[in-house]
Amino acid sequence: MKEMKEGRAGAALVTAVLLSLAGVLLAHGALVLAHAELTASQSARRSLRLDFLSEGAVLAAIEGSGVRSAGVGVVAADSLAGSDGTASWFGRLRRISSEIWLAEGRAEDGPARRAVAVPIWRADPATRVDAIGAVVVTGGTAAINGLSQVRIEGGNGESEAAPPGGCSTDTGDERALLPWRSDVDSSAITLGLLSLDSLITRADVRLLAEGTPAPTARLGVCLENPLNWGDPYGFGTPCRDRLPVVEVGPGVVIAGGVGQALVVASGDITLRDTDFFGAILAEGEVTLEGRSEVTGLIAGRGGVSISTEASVAGSRCWAEAAFRAVPLGNAIPIPPVRWIRLDG
Repeated sequence: MKEMKEGRAGAALVTAVLLSLAGVLLAHGALVLAHAELTASQSARRSLRLDFLSEGAVLAAIEGSGVRSAGVGVVAADSLAGSDGTASWFGRLRRISSEIWLAEGRAEDGPARRAVAVPIWRADPATRVDAIGAVVVTGGTAAINGLSQVRIEGGNGESEAAPPGGCSTDTGDERALLPWRSDVDSSAITLGLLSLDSLITRADVRLLAEGTPAPTARLGVCLENPLNWGDPYGFGTPCRDRLPVVEVGPGVVIAGGVGQALVVASGDITLRDTDFFGAILAEGEVTLEGRSEVTGLIAGRGGVSISTEASVAGSRCWAEAAFRAVPLGNAIPIPPVRWIRLDG
C-alpha cells in the first residue's frame, strides 16, 4: 500500500515536471513568435516609412523644381533632400525628352533603401509651337477669312517689342511656321496634355465682359487685375515681365488697348483695334476687327476672320514666350499614373 502511494506520488511529480516543462516550452514558443511578430512589424513599419518618404521625395521634386531648360538626360535641379530624424530622403527630376521627365525619389534607413519614380509631362514652349505648326490654325472644316493679312516673320519676328525672357536662338528654316493650317482631327483646344479645362484652371486672370487691356502700375509696382496684360513696349517698366494666362469668356470683345499674354477663350473672341503679343487659343471663332494686330499665333477651332485693316504677324518668339507663362510650368503625371520601383 505504501509502495503504491509512493508510486502515485512519483508519477504525479513526473507529470508536474512535464507539465511545467511544457508550460515553459509554450511560453518560450510564444515569446519567439511574439519576437518574430515584433521584428516583422518593425520591418513592415520601416518599409512603409521608406515607401512614404520615397514617394514624398518624388512629389517634392515635382513641386520644388522650376528649372525647364535642362538638356535631355540632365537632372533639372540640385537634388532635394531631407530627413524624418531616422531615415533620409532625396528627390530629383531627370529629363528624358523635350517634354517627358522622370521624377525620382529615394529613401534610406541604414542598409534599407527604397527608390521609386513617376513619369511626368511638362510643356516645352518650342515643342508646343512646333506641334501647332502654323501662324493661324483652324479646326475641322472651319475656314480662315483674310489669309492675305497673315505674314510670316523670322523666328524672332521683326516687331519692335521683344518678349520677357528674350527669344530662342534656334530659328532655322526647318522650324518655320506655315501661314495657315486646318486641324481636321481637332476635337477641342489642347496644349499637349493640357486640355481646355486644364488651361482655364491655370489662368492668372479672368475676363468675362468687354474690356481694354493696358499695363497698370502704382508706385513702381505692377498691379494685378483682369485687364493688366503686361507692357510689351516697356523697357524697365514695372509691368514689363508680366505675361499672364488670361481666360476670356464666350463672346467677349477686346476693345483697343495693348498686352502680352496667353489668351484661352472658351467660345468666340473679338479683338477690335487691339495690339496683342503672344498666343490666342479659342474654342470658338477668333475675329480681328479694325486695326488689330496680333504678333505670335492664333488657334481658333471655330475659324479665324481677319479684317482688311487687321493683320497677324507670325512670331515663333512671341508664341514661345506665351507658352513659357508661369502657370504652364507645372508638371502633370502621365496617365495611367503608376509608381515605378527603381530598386527591383
